[in-house]
Amino acid sequence: MANDFIKAQLLEVSQKIDRDELKDAATRLNALAKSAPNDARLYFVAASLARKANNPIAGIESLERALDLAPTWVEAHIEHIRALSQHRQSQLAIDAGNEALTLCGDSLPLLEICSAVAEQARNFTAQEAFLVRALVLAPRRVDILNSLGVCARQLGERERAEQHFLRAREFAPGNVLAIANLAAMAEERGDVESAARDLALARKLAPDDEIIAFNAGAAAGQTPSKMPNALVVSMFDRHAESFDRHLVGQLAYSVPRRLAEIIVERHPDRTFGLLDLGSGTGLVGVYLGAFNGALVGVELSGKMIEQAAKHGLYHRFHQVNLLDALAATPPEQYDVITAADVFIYVGDLSTAIPDAYKVLRPGGMLLFSCESTQEDEPDLVLRASQRYAHSDQSIRNLCSAAGFSTVTFESVDLRSEGGLPLSGFICRAERAL
Repeated sequence: MANDFIKAQLLEVSQKIDRDELKDAATRLNALAKSAPNDARLYFVAASLARKANNPIAGIESLERALDLAPTWVEAHIEHIRALSQHRQSQLAIDAGNEALTLCGDSLPLLEICSAVAEQARNFTAQEAFLVRALVLAPRRVDILNSLGVCARQLGERERAEQHFLRAREFAPGNVLAIANLAAMAEERGDVESAARDLALARKLAPDDEIIAFNAGAAAGQTPSKMPNALVVSMFDRHAESFDRHLVGQLAYSVPRRLAEIIVERHPDRTFGLLDLGSGTGLVGVYLGAFNGALVGVELSGKMIEQAAKHGLYHRFHQVNLLDALAATPPEQYDVITAADVFIYVGDLSTAIPDAYKVLRPGGMLLFSCESTQEDEPDLVLRASQRYAHSDQSIRNLCSAAGFSTVTFESVDLRSEGGLPLSGFICRAERAL
C-alpha cells in the first residue's frame, strides 16, 4: 500500500511538472523524499523536474542517484544516457551506455539510444558496434540494416555498406531508404545506369519525396536550383551536438571568426543590428561576443537552434528557410546580414541576394562565404558532397544587379576536406548610404 501511495503521489508531481508548477512539484518531492528516501522513482521524477527547470547537471545527478538505487532500471539508464549526450558529454554517454548494457543485458531500447548518441558524436566505430548487437536481436529490422549501411559508409567500408543495403532491400523490396542508399552507392562507384534505375524506382514509390527528387535530378546530370528543406534539416539535426567540435576542431573551420572580424572592423563602436542566416550553433555570435544591437538567427534545424540558444547571445530565432525569412522581412531592418557557409546549401541565389539588399539599411553590409567553382565549370555546380559551388563572377553580377555599390572578395580555405583545404571565398557586398 505504501508503494501504491508513493506511485500515486509521484504521478501527481509529474503532472505538476507538465503544467510548469515547478515550485509545488519540488515541495512535494522533498516531502516524499523524507518518507521514502531510497525509492529510485523519486530521483527519476526529480530529473524530469530539473530538465524542465533547465538544470541539466541536477538532472544528471538525480538519474545517477536513481541508478545507484536501481542499477538495472533500463528506463533510467536510457534517460541518463540521453541527458549526458544533451549536455555535450558524448563520450561519457557512450561509456554509460556500455555500462548499462553490461548491467541490464542487450535490449533494443538501450542499443537504439546508444547508437543514436554515438552517431551524434560522430563515433561511427562505436555506433556500428551497437548496431551489430541490435541486429542480433532483430536480424530482419530494415531500419537497423539501413543504419548499419550508412555507418559503414561513414567508416569508408563501401562494400560492407552495400551489403547492408542489399539485405534491407531483400527483406523489404519496397523500402525507399534502402533503394535510395543503393542508388547513392552506385553513383559513388560510377555506375550511372544502376543509380538512375534505383532512383527512378524510389521516385515511383515516393513521388512526393523532395530528397529523392533532388538526388534523382543530380544523378541525371541536372543542377537542382535549391536543396530541399528536409535534407538540410536531417543533415544538421543529426550532428548538431558534435557540430562545433567536428567542424572547428577537426576541419579547421574559420569562416565565422573571419566574418566577425570584418563586422567589428566596419563597426568599431560595436553598434549594429545583425541577421545571421543559417545561424547553426551560433558561431558568428560567439566570435562577435557582446555588442549593442539585436542578433537574430534564421535556422531550419531545431537541434542547431537548441545548441545556439545555450550561448545566450541571440535575441531570437526564426526556424524557417532563409529564402522565406528574407522575403518576409520588411525593408531596411538590419545593418549586417551574415551567411557563413550557408549558401552552399541554397544553390540559386537570384532571390536571396536581392532580398538581402532590401532588408539591409543604407550603408548595410551582406557577408557570406561560398565554395569556388573551377575555371572550366558552370557558374553553379552541385558537388558530390551535396554542396553547391558558385563562381565569383556570377556572385558579383547578382550583387551588382541587386543594387550593391561595392562588392569585394577574399579568397579563403573554408575548411579541410579529405585532408586538403577546400577553396572558397568570402563576399562582402555593401549598400550605399
